Amino acid sequence: MSRIRLDITTDAHIAALPNAKRSREYFLGSGLCLVTMKNGKRKFVVYARAVSIAGWVKSKPHLIGYWPTVGIAAARTFAREYRALATQQSKIVEVQRVPVSRPCDPVTLQDALHTPWEKGY
Repeated sequence: MSRIRLDITTDAHIAALPNAKRSREYFLGSGLCLVTMKNGKRKFVVYARAVSIAGWVKSKPHLIGYWPTVGIAAARTFAREYRALATQQSKIVEVQRVPVSRPCDPVTLQDALHTPWEKGY
């Protein structure tokens, strides 16, 4: 497993993912992904969105929800740690494609992060 930053911005970063060809397919196009990340002993599953621009992968996952089985308390903890997590190298252990029609979990993580809710998914 390769270590990779939360912000995936280049082809090279995606190539560093486990099973790079399949991971690249997950990140191409506009849609949702579930990204399982591991930072030390902590494991997080987040919703992410990736966008392909002009045929090149210019992906920057945006946190738009939190896996509902984790619970609100854990989501708040994640919100407090999100800035630190985003700046540290974290291991991505799994990437799952999520149907765009699937609704995002309404956990108030966005309010905790003080960021506007992304629309149009």
